[in-house]
Amino acid sequence: AAPAAAPAPRAADDESLRMAPSPQLKAVARSPRPAAMPDVSADTRLAAPAWLDRIRERRDAGDLDGARASLQRFIAAHPRVLVPSDLRPLLRDDDPWSP
Repeated sequence: AAPAAAPAPRAADDESLRMAPSPQLKAVARSPRPAAMPDVSADTRLAAPAWLDRIRERRDAGDLDGARASLQRFIAAHPRVLVPSDLRPLLRDDDPWSP
C-alpha cells in the first residue's frame, strides 16, 4: 500500500489559530463611532431639549470648546431655561472636564 500523504499544512488564517479578542477590544467594537459634530451654529436650529442633548454629546466626545460655545448660545436664546446641573460645570473656568 502506498504511504499516507502527510496532512496539508494549516493556513495562517485558519479559524483555530485566531486569538479571541480581548474584552476591551469587544467593547470598542460595540461602541458606535462618533460622527463628526456639525458646526455649533447648527445647534441653534434644534428644539431646547435636543440642543441640550447636543451639548452633552459635544462634551462627552471631548469637544469642550464646542460644548461651551453651544451652551453660551443656548443661554442667550433661552434665558429663562434653567441650565441642567450636569452642564453647569461648562460655565465655570475650573470645570472638571478641562484637560
